[in-house]
Amino acid sequence: MHTLGKRTLLFSSLLSGFLLVRAQHSTVTCDASSGGWIYNSLGQTPCLIFADMYPSCTEKSIVVPGLNESDPNASYGAPETDLECLCNTVAYDLISACAFCQHKPFLTWSQWTACCEPSTTPLVGK
Repeated sequence: MHTLGKRTLLFSSLLSGFLLVRAQHSTVTCDASSGGWIYNSLGQTPCLIFADMYPSCTEKSIVVPGLNESDPNASYGAPETDLECLCNTVAYDLISACAFCQHKPFLTWSQWTACCEPSTTPLVGK
C-alpha cells in the first residue's frame, strides 16, 4: 500500500474511533469483581447497551449515569409509561445488570413493569 493509502486508512480509523467514543451514552464503569460476563463481545457495559437501545423507541437519547456511590439504596427507576421497547425482559435485564455491576440493588420485574400494559403475546409454554 502506498503512503497516501496508509494515511487515508489511518485517518479513517482514527475518525471512526473518535465517533464511536463520542457516541457513548453511559458514564458507568462496571466493577471488575462483577466478572467478564457483564461485558458484551465489544467490551460494552449493559449500561451503555441500554443507553444505545433507548433512542430506537423513544427518539430521545439518554445518558445512563453511575448510581450514587454513597447511597447503598440508589437504583434506576422503572418506565413511567407503557413503552413496548422498555416493558420487556431485554431492557429490564440490561438496566438490572447495570445496577448489579455497580453493586447496587435493582427493581423486581413487578416493579419494573408496574406502568406497562399486560402483554397480548402469550408466554412460551402457556
